[in-house]
Amino acid sequence: MGATAQKHRVAHPPERPLLVYDGDCGFCLLMVSRWREWLAGHIDDAPFQAAAERFPEISRDEFEQAVQLILPDGRVAGGAAAVFEAMSICGETPWVARLYRRFPFFATCADDAYSLVARNRTTFSRIARFLHGRDLSHPTFNLSGEIFFRLLGVIYLFAFLSLWSQVIGLAGEHGIVPAVRLMDAVRENHAGFWRLPTLCHFIGAGDSSLRLLCAAGTAASVLMMLGVLPVFSAFASWLIYLSICSVIEVFLNFQWDALLLETGFLAIFLPPMTLSLRWGAHSVRADRAGTARSTQFSRLARWLIVWLVFRMMFATGVVKLASGDAAWWNLTALTYHYWTQCLPPWTAWYFDKMPVWAHRLCCLIMFVIELAVPFLVFFPRRLRHFAAASFTALMIVILVSGNYGFFNLLTCVLCVPLVDDQWWRKLFPRSANVPNASPAAATRYFRRLAAPVLLLVFAMSWLPFTRAIVAAQAICGVAEPWRPAFPTWLIGLHNSVSPFRSINGYGLFAVMTKYRDEIILEGTNDGVTWLPYEFKWKPDDVKRRPPFSTPHMPRLDWQMWFAALGDIRGDPWLVNLIVRLLNGEPTVITLLGRNPFPEKPPRAIRAVAYGYHFTTFAERRETGAWWKRDGPPRDYCPPITLRDGKPGIFRPKR
Repeated sequence: MGATAQKHRVAHPPERPLLVYDGDCGFCLLMVSRWREWLAGHIDDAPFQAAAERFPEISRDEFEQAVQLILPDGRVAGGAAAVFEAMSICGETPWVARLYRRFPFFATCADDAYSLVARNRTTFSRIARFLHGRDLSHPTFNLSGEIFFRLLGVIYLFAFLSLWSQVIGLAGEHGIVPAVRLMDAVRENHAGFWRLPTLCHFIGAGDSSLRLLCAAGTAASVLMMLGVLPVFSAFASWLIYLSICSVIEVFLNFQWDALLLETGFLAIFLPPMTLSLRWGAHSVRADRAGTARSTQFSRLARWLIVWLVFRMMFATGVVKLASGDAAWWNLTALTYHYWTQCLPPWTAWYFDKMPVWAHRLCCLIMFVIELAVPFLVFFPRRLRHFAAASFTALMIVILVSGNYGFFNLLTCVLCVPLVDDQWWRKLFPRSANVPNASPAAATRYFRRLAAPVLLLVFAMSWLPFTRAIVAAQAICGVAEPWRPAFPTWLIGLHNSVSPFRSINGYGLFAVMTKYRDEIILEGTNDGVTWLPYEFKWKPDDVKRRPPFSTPHMPRLDWQMWFAALGDIRGDPWLVNLIVRLLNGEPTVITLLGRNPFPEKPPRAIRAVAYGYHFTTFAERRETGAWWKRDGPPRDYCPPITLRDGKPGIFRPKR
């Protein structure tokens, strides 16, 4: 290796292009073994020790210094020129070969780089082994794509089943925030589908319509799991989930809802246009002429999923430091996290008891995973797999110490496309892959139509990510951070598609909450004795063991945590909740755990907020309580009663 293109021709060229390499060079053998997967069917290869006699026009020194590509017309290309020409013949990035031929500066840089590698073969061989492992074959992601697609169907299934059990109480005709009222207001303001993208424009927003959406979403997610009508089932799952989120925004406005929508949108363009996906060897079809047709997954869509993983993880780390919160900077945030998070399970009580040095070490590891490791997703196999393992490990720790619905599971699924087929075949040894088979005609046509859409999505994804870029520069002490300039039309396009919530910015736990208030709803019939309502998942009874809810996402319990951070003026839906309980609305009562007034609704309901904190080991041994209340309660919402069906302040007779 080491030279550039050759000027001479051979007198007896081969019938097919022939790539000749040094059979005694270990690095050459590694590279040819990697290239052979896409050379097959296009270019033959042979060591010069066996082929040199056929081509006396090429000296032994030239064979030893560089690979030689001998073409059927007798032309010979060597070194970088041979590599780029071979890639062009095989249909792999032909534009690079055109750059080499047309731009001398690029050709000079390529030749110098090739020569540098050639002079340091042993070093680069070790680097290649380190980056790729023992298997140096070109990575493929067909099996990986299929596993990801089916697992995403599982996540959708969790999301729809969770919503189905709550949707009527949350947004039914007599729910906390009726979707019917929202749709009436939308029609009065003549806002169409583009302003509020939901199928409720066409099927209504009553109880039966919401149940129908959840049922249809469940069916679509099952089709995704089974790999049936993959493009249609992915589109249906995304559209139905978007439709529900649009009409219940108060309870479905979390970052993991946005993450599921963005992931689901990209997944529409990932699978081939086929009736069904088949595992392993069944993923290869044959057309009428007997030509192999592979159900290859879109490389562009997969790359955008990898880009999404990077943006989500990196931005989540950046916002913590950019917030200026001292708890993140001095690594003490986790001393608050386990007891202040939204819905702590019982395991969080034990995590909270770790020593401060352990909390700080875990916080440091988390920052490494969120700020440094994301860049590894763009590197070769071993580093990319390390990133996937790191993200998954972080999500598992969060999963076992907190209740975040499907978020942690979804993030683990997003790591699947980082792992190539060569690794997955170890788990599924019967699976097969035919990377050189061309996709079916329908798939090729679908990909050509999808490519402009995906490229626009990539361009628009930089707009919300700009905040993370600027924040990262500020953290590094850049006095005048670089702010990417975007064309006006791209900003306008991004704003116009924002209601679809499929191109988002991310950043969780920017500021660590250092206190915990719990809102307790209490009812009374006499104004003297107040009995508490109990929720299913959030803390209220201090002796009840904090439960696990994952993968279920109890939307009302989550929203109660956010409400406790403010006051009743910022959460009018909480007044609606109280009114529904005063009316004895059964669909809302089912969202709660225990109703202290099973026979008849109380005359009045109030909301008070107590400070909550985990008990110590000694306190739990003595009292059996998981929680303790700090001090007297504060008034959150005054007692509300109904007069002629309308809410008012309750003033008991003395």
